[in-house]
Amino acid sequence: MHPDDWYKPEKIDLILGRKVTELNPSTQTIRVDNGDTIHYDKLLLATGATPVKPDIAGANLPNVQTMRRWDDSDALKPFMGKRIVIVGGGYIGVEVSAGSAQDGGHPTILERSNRILGRSISPQLSEWFAGKLKKAGVAIVFNVEVDSITPSGVLTKDGRMFEA
Repeated sequence: MHPDDWYKPEKIDLILGRKVTELNPSTQTIRVDNGDTIHYDKLLLATGATPVKPDIAGANLPNVQTMRRWDDSDALKPFMGKRIVIVGGGYIGVEVSAGSAQDGGHPTILERSNRILGRSISPQLSEWFAGKLKKAGVAIVFNVEVDSITPSGVLTKDGRMFEA
């Protein structure tokens, strides 16, 4: 979330690229894969995640991107004011679509369920967010599955093409 030089003044020891092999809450220590034992006062164990790249024809095209790192969001910036298609209405999809609409873009969310943020918030709150996004210019298509991705857009299994 922050540049590397941000953490020290905040009294945060940022350790990247290590695997925790042992966690001992009673002694407030962890052991990492190089054998080091590290004492902590407070511990945030951020295990990371890998974006899901769906098994969809065209998912590896150069105009298709997952969101994981700062570089990913930087690479998306030139397209935010244009026509983009976001596959999935989770937190990142909602955030990207809102940013695109704010930048004058024409974002479309393709969501395979019947609501956005469906795994994390109530149906009522999901409906509220969807209404806010729609008012901002975000198109949301529910109950739709992606068939393939082409250099010019996304084809759904029901035969619709969404230009991007």
